[in-house]
Amino acid sequence: MSDTNMTLAMPSPAIQITVDVTQWPEHLRQRLLAVARDLQAEVALPLPEDLESTGWTKELVEEALTALTASGAGVQVKAIRRAAENGGFVSRSEVYELGDYPSGRSLRGFSRPSNRIVQTMRESGKLPEDAAELLETQYDPNGKGYRPTTGFSVPPEIVKHLLG
Repeated sequence: MSDTNMTLAMPSPAIQITVDVTQWPEHLRQRLLAVARDLQAEVALPLPEDLESTGWTKELVEEALTALTASGAGVQVKAIRRAAENGGFVSRSEVYELGDYPSGRSLRGFSRPSNRIVQTMRESGKLPEDAAELLETQYDPNGKGYRPTTGFSVPPEIVKHLLG
Protein backbone atom coordinates (compact mmCIF):
# COMPACT_ATOMS: atom_id res chain seq x y z
CA MET A 1 0.00 0.00 0.00
CA SER A 2 1.42 3.38 -0.94
CA ASP A 3 1.81 6.23 1.55
CA THR A 4 -1.03 8.05 -0.18
CA ASN A 5 -3.40 5.13 0.29
CA MET A 6 -2.42 4.79 3.94
CA THR A 7 -3.16 8.46 4.49
CA LEU A 8 -6.54 8.16 2.80
CA ALA A 9 -7.40 5.16 4.98
CA MET A 10 -6.80 7.13 8.17
CA PRO A 11 -10.04 8.38 9.78
CA SER A 12 -8.95 11.97 10.41
CA PRO A 13 -5.54 12.81 9.02
CA ALA A 14 -3.96 16.11 9.91
CA ILE A 15 -2.71 18.13 6.98
CA GLN A 16 0.03 20.67 7.28
CA ILE A 17 0.82 22.99 4.41
CA THR A 18 4.24 24.59 4.25
CA VAL A 19 4.88 27.53 1.96
CA ASP A 20 8.21 29.31 1.67
CA VAL A 21 7.39 33.01 1.83
CA THR A 22 10.88 34.28 2.66
CA GLN A 23 11.14 36.04 -0.69
CA TRP A 24 7.63 37.48 -0.56
CA PRO A 25 7.04 41.17 0.16
CA GLU A 26 5.76 41.83 3.68
CA HIS A 27 2.29 42.94 2.52
CA LEU A 28 1.75 39.59 0.76
CA ARG A 29 2.91 37.64 3.83
CA GLN A 30 0.41 39.58 5.94
CA ARG A 31 -2.33 38.91 3.39
CA LEU A 32 -1.60 35.16 3.49
CA LEU A 33 -1.80 35.18 7.29
CA ALA A 34 -5.10 37.07 7.17
CA VAL A 35 -6.60 34.54 4.74
CA ALA A 36 -5.40 31.66 6.93
CA ARG A 37 -7.06 33.27 9.99
CA ASP A 38 -10.28 33.79 8.03
CA LEU A 39 -10.34 30.13 7.04
CA GLN A 40 -9.64 28.99 10.62
CA ALA A 41 -12.59 31.03 11.86
CA GLU A 42 -14.83 29.60 9.13
CA VAL A 43 -13.93 26.00 10.01
CA ALA A 44 -14.94 26.60 13.64
CA LEU A 45 -18.57 27.36 12.75
CA PRO A 46 -21.27 24.71 13.38
CA LEU A 47 -23.06 22.97 10.53
CA PRO A 48 -26.68 24.04 9.77
CA GLU A 49 -28.18 20.66 10.66
CA ASP A 50 -26.53 20.73 14.11
CA LEU A 51 -28.72 23.50 15.55
CA GLU A 52 -32.37 23.91 16.42
CA SER A 53 -34.42 26.91 15.38
CA THR A 54 -34.32 29.94 17.66
CA GLY A 55 -37.43 31.47 16.10
CA TRP A 56 -36.29 32.70 12.71
CA THR A 57 -38.42 32.01 9.64
CA LYS A 58 -37.64 32.81 6.02
CA GLU A 59 -40.17 35.66 6.19
CA LEU A 60 -38.63 37.15 9.36
CA VAL A 61 -35.13 36.98 7.86
CA GLU A 62 -36.34 38.85 4.77
CA GLU A 63 -38.16 41.38 6.98
CA ALA A 64 -34.96 42.00 8.95
CA LEU A 65 -32.90 42.42 5.77
CA THR A 66 -35.49 44.84 4.35
CA ALA A 67 -35.37 46.86 7.59
CA LEU A 68 -31.56 46.91 7.46
CA THR A 69 -31.61 48.17 3.88
CA ALA A 70 -34.15 50.86 4.77
CA SER A 71 -31.95 52.00 7.67
CA GLY A 72 -28.96 52.49 5.37
CA ALA A 73 -27.16 49.29 6.34
CA GLY A 74 -26.90 47.86 2.84
CA VAL A 75 -23.33 46.65 3.34
CA GLN A 76 -24.47 44.60 6.34
CA VAL A 77 -27.18 43.02 4.17
CA LYS A 78 -24.56 42.16 1.54
CA ALA A 79 -22.33 40.72 4.26
CA ILE A 80 -25.15 38.57 5.66
CA ARG A 81 -26.01 37.25 2.21
CA ARG A 82 -22.34 36.57 1.39
CA ALA A 83 -21.89 34.79 4.73
CA ALA A 84 -24.87 32.58 3.87
CA GLU A 85 -23.37 31.80 0.45
CA ASN A 86 -20.11 30.90 2.22
CA GLY A 87 -21.85 28.57 4.65
CA GLY A 88 -22.14 31.04 7.53
CA PHE A 89 -19.03 33.23 7.51
CA VAL A 90 -17.91 36.37 5.71
CA SER A 91 -14.29 37.38 6.15
CA ARG A 92 -13.00 40.80 7.08
CA SER A 93 -11.48 41.17 3.62
CA GLU A 94 -14.80 40.29 1.96
CA VAL A 95 -16.58 42.96 4.03
CA TYR A 96 -14.03 45.53 2.87
CA GLU A 97 -14.67 44.43 -0.71
CA LEU A 98 -18.47 44.46 -0.34
CA GLY A 99 -18.46 47.93 1.20
CA ASP A 100 -15.69 49.26 -1.02
CA TYR A 101 -14.02 50.36 2.23
CA PRO A 102 -10.49 51.76 2.39
CA SER A 103 -8.00 49.39 4.04
CA GLY A 104 -7.58 51.55 7.15
CA ARG A 105 -11.30 51.70 7.97
CA SER A 106 -12.35 50.19 11.28
CA LEU A 107 -15.15 47.62 11.39
CA ARG A 108 -15.98 48.47 15.00
CA GLY A 109 -19.75 48.60 15.36
CA PHE A 110 -20.39 46.91 12.00
CA SER A 111 -22.93 44.50 13.50
CA ARG A 112 -24.70 47.21 15.54
CA PRO A 113 -27.42 47.97 12.93
CA SER A 114 -28.42 44.29 12.70
CA ASN A 115 -28.38 43.97 16.50
CA ARG A 116 -30.80 46.93 16.72
CA ILE A 117 -33.16 45.40 14.15
CA VAL A 118 -33.16 42.03 15.93
CA GLN A 119 -33.80 43.70 19.30
CA THR A 120 -36.72 45.65 17.82
CA MET A 121 -38.16 42.41 16.44
CA ARG A 122 -37.80 40.79 19.88
CA GLU A 123 -39.50 43.71 21.61
CA SER A 124 -42.40 43.61 19.14
CA GLY A 125 -42.88 39.88 19.81
CA LYS A 126 -41.94 38.81 16.29
CA LEU A 127 -38.88 36.98 17.61
CA PRO A 128 -38.44 35.23 20.95
CA GLU A 129 -36.02 36.77 23.45
CA ASP A 130 -33.51 33.96 22.86
CA ALA A 131 -33.51 34.28 19.06
CA ALA A 132 -30.03 34.17 17.56
CA GLU A 133 -28.40 37.39 16.42
CA LEU A 134 -28.48 37.97 12.69
CA LEU A 135 -24.78 38.88 12.44
CA GLU A 136 -22.05 38.12 14.99
CA THR A 137 -18.53 39.48 15.09
CA GLN A 138 -15.77 36.85 15.10
CA TYR A 139 -12.30 37.41 16.54
CA ASP A 140 -9.02 35.52 16.36
CA PRO A 141 -9.28 33.12 19.32
CA ASN A 142 -5.50 33.09 19.74
CA GLY A 143 -5.08 36.84 20.09
CA LYS A 144 -4.60 38.75 23.32
CA GLY A 145 -5.80 42.25 24.14
CA TYR A 146 -7.24 44.23 21.25
CA ARG A 147 -8.03 41.94 18.36
CA PRO A 148 -9.46 43.11 15.06
CA THR A 149 -12.33 41.06 13.74
CA THR A 150 -11.56 38.11 11.47
CA GLY A 151 -15.02 38.44 10.01
CA PHE A 152 -18.68 37.93 10.78
CA SER A 153 -20.88 34.88 11.11
CA VAL A 154 -24.57 34.28 10.65
CA PRO A 155 -26.38 31.46 12.46
CA PRO A 156 -26.95 28.21 10.57
CA GLU A 157 -30.72 28.69 10.64
CA ILE A 158 -30.28 32.04 8.84
CA VAL A 159 -28.07 30.32 6.24
CA LYS A 160 -30.78 27.70 5.76
CA HIS A 161 -33.52 30.32 5.27
CA LEU A 162 -31.47 32.41 2.85
CA LEU A 163 -30.34 29.47 0.73
CA GLY A 164 -33.52 27.39 0.97
